[in-house]
Amino acid sequence: MFPMDHGISAPVSAEVILDSYSETNVSAYAKQYAGFNENVGQALNLPAAKTLTAAEFYLRKTGSPTGTVTVRLKAATGTVGTDATPTGAALASGTFDISTLTASGQWIKTTFSTPYSATSGDYTIETVYTGGASGTDLEVGRDESSTAHAGNTFYATTDGGAYTGQSTVDYAFRLYGY
Repeated sequence: MFPMDHGISAPVSAEVILDSYSETNVSAYAKQYAGFNENVGQALNLPAAKTLTAAEFYLRKTGSPTGTVTVRLKAATGTVGTDATPTGAALASGTFDISTLTASGQWIKTTFSTPYSATSGDYTIETVYTGGASGTDLEVGRDESSTAHAGNTFYATTDGGAYTGQSTVDYAFRLYGY
């Protein structure tokens, strides 16, 4: 005899950190504001298919910036670890209000509005802030001294502008999924 269906669904997989780079490695902060590094992020390789649910960066603010920060997941072009940069439309994204940040570094987790079913391969996660000015900006924690993540970082002066990959810096980040 088979058990009856009582409307109980199977448990949902628990979200875990799939890739990360620790805030204990932060030696500097990248400033982001209108017309200056509006996009910054980390390229990485996902070795197996996963559902991606959120990204987290180690952030702080200077002054009293206002507006929305967008966190985006995109496919990567180039070579992860050397010069990979985002390509194409966002695969997933989420937002938060920059005014909720403090002047001290803190982890800010942004859940994607729709989880993304990723295949194995190369991806990028980025913060996008097109507001503020010098002195009222978003700052992203990064390691400029002893980079050890297998990926690389990138930036774009303006959102929608050309990206530049960097292999000498790593951002403090966490990528979540199951």
